Amino acid sequence: MTIGIILAGGHSSRFGSDKALYFDALYKEYWVCLAYQKLAALTDTVFICGNANNQQALKNILPKSAIVLTDCLPFIDCGPLSALYAAASQNQCGTTRQDYLILAVDYPDISQDSLSALLSKRNCYLQDANQKNHYTVAHLSFCKDDLTYFLTKSQRMKNFLAYLLAIPIFADQNVVNQNTLSK
Repeated sequence: MTIGIILAGGHSSRFGSDKALYFDALYKEYWVCLAYQKLAALTDTVFICGNANNQQALKNILPKSAIVLTDCLPFIDCGPLSALYAAASQNQCGTTRQDYLILAVDYPDISQDSLSALLSKRNCYLQDANQKNHYTVAHLSFCKDDLTYFLTKSQRMKNFLAYLLAIPIFADQNVVNQNTLSK
């Protein structure tokens, strides 16, 4: 069983507004909804990891069945790893590893094929056609205890991937992390 995690709790400071709640005129959809549709098609359950400021808005625009989480103690506002910790905390046994397909909301153009390619191997992240690594698009197996241990040492996603011995999986797509409004 693979669980989807949507990273939707960032500050979006370079973007200028909440990326998760950005309505894309091209797709006629909010970015968080695009991510939800993609992960729901590939996983058994999807956790949307937002923040205290956007939690209610996320609940309002997502399907009623969507599970919206926020960072939880003791790892609040530690970047993407806080979201992973919140999702892993849903598993009652902190030592049982779970498969997660992870997607940040700021990849509205990512193809279903690229996400499917990640599911072919555990502990991998996306590397695009330009050989650029995308650490917040990944398929990882971890447990809450892994994150508890790791977050006492580092808060960087790249370092957590190295800790899990994650490898890049090539996607035959140019992938863009949308950090600004210009496309």
